[in-house]
Amino acid sequence: PDAAKIVLSSGAHITLVGLDVCEQITVMRDDLPWLSGSSKTANLTNVILNNWFKSHVDRESYSLCDPLAGAAAISPTLLTRQQWSVAVDNREGEYKGKTVAVRGEGQVRVAFGVDVELSKRLMMNLLNGGSE
Repeated sequence: PDAAKIVLSSGAHITLVGLDVCEQITVMRDDLPWLSGSSKTANLTNVILNNWFKSHVDRESYSLCDPLAGAAAISPTLLTRQQWSVAVDNREGEYKGKTVAVRGEGQVRVAFGVDVELSKRLMMNLLNGGSE
């Protein structure tokens, strides 16, 4: 909670993307191999995804949370965002780490939507060795 409080109150340009948003961007087991390119990055991505699905036989989808963060840094318009005021309680006790967010004027952008198709297309293009 201490680090979160420092970061969220730092004045840096921050966009928070919750699981409700990032879990909209998935690769399905049936989509493998996901990337058709022959770049080292495409090959590595396919190996990682194949191995993940082999070790998670009960799962049919893999959420692309980290790739979405990278894609949104390149193209912020992929996300629908709102300004929020976000505070983290770092006092000792029962509520330590509790995060309180209030919509409206604030220092943090909170994503509440994502252009799924455009995000996946950008990720695939970059991982296949293309450019933005």
